[in-house]
Amino acid sequence: MLEDKAYALISAEARKHDPSGMLPHVIHTPHSILESTSRYREEAESLLRFDLSHLSGVVVSGMGGSFISGLFLYDLIADKTDKPLVLNRDAKLPKFIDKNYLLVTVSYSGNTEETLRVYSEGLKRGIPIVAVTSGGKMAEISEKKGVPLLRLPPGIPPRAAFPHITSALTSVLSLVTGIDAVSWLEEAARELQSRLEGAFSEGAALARLLHEDVAKGLVPLVYGYSPYTSPAYRFKTQLNENSKVHAFFGELPEGNHNEIMGWSGPLANFSVIFLRGREEPEYMRARIEFLEELLSSKGVPYYNLYGEGGGRAGELLALVFKADVASIALALLRGVDPTPVDIISRLKTHLESKVGLTFLREAER
Repeated sequence: MLEDKAYALISAEARKHDPSGMLPHVIHTPHSILESTSRYREEAESLLRFDLSHLSGVVVSGMGGSFISGLFLYDLIADKTDKPLVLNRDAKLPKFIDKNYLLVTVSYSGNTEETLRVYSEGLKRGIPIVAVTSGGKMAEISEKKGVPLLRLPPGIPPRAAFPHITSALTSVLSLVTGIDAVSWLEEAARELQSRLEGAFSEGAALARLLHEDVAKGLVPLVYGYSPYTSPAYRFKTQLNENSKVHAFFGELPEGNHNEIMGWSGPLANFSVIFLRGREEPEYMRARIEFLEELLSSKGVPYYNLYGEGGGRAGELLALVFKADVASIALALLRGVDPTPVDIISRLKTHLESKVGLTFLREAER
């Protein structure tokens, strides 16, 4: 899909609001996956030469845009493997994680404080580690310590590195679990490539609806359910980072047991998006039908975004792509550059001055 056509499908002035080219990163998602899977498969097979059969499970640890691929892989394979897949979005490593687990630390920059703390703790405990990063302290220490390292291409916003991080993680988890998830991901990328323009148009159309809602002061509320939790959660975070708007995420059916009561009181200004797929069970369909009727009775606008593809990986990737397009298109329709994350950068500067990375001294020896 040509970039000029993509921008034109959003608005006549869309390109001028995207000087750093966030939209092309998303358009190239299937190509980036197909380009990187074979490379990371070979690298993972070369690096992970130790015995994997004894491993009790895998821990994926990361934050923000560097972490979402772990959630994507959880949706894809967690119910298909006997080995537990533990997701860790914290600065601490759970006590039960020992040498029988593989720790995969993901930090695009290689300098994410929380992930470096987990990485350092993993080294202290003698836990086998695979580092996924483009550089920074994590790459530096990994090379010094001989920790297996899968390098990501530099110079990309972490959230835009999703295809590369996902390919790297999929290669590692395929080896550990014995599930050929790499082939699933490659097929999903080919399917998305074949219907890219239609998927793009669907994401752009949703952005136009959300643009009207946001202009009225409505806040997007994104609902998802297993196995489509990761695209829904990513959509929320992409609306935050790309569109620069508040957005919130709720998971079903849990939200039916608490959050649903919020619709009975004074209404906040929300619009609702459900992310759905073919694996939607009957009990989930009934819940969403109830919510749709409830929202209609309250005058709350809602939208459905569906995955498509021959399998789960295809649906997940299509949902991620459409939601990514919607978040960037919403930014461009609002005249906002989707790339800068100034407040996050200010927070990092503040933390560096207050906390620093002194905890790494032992790991660096």
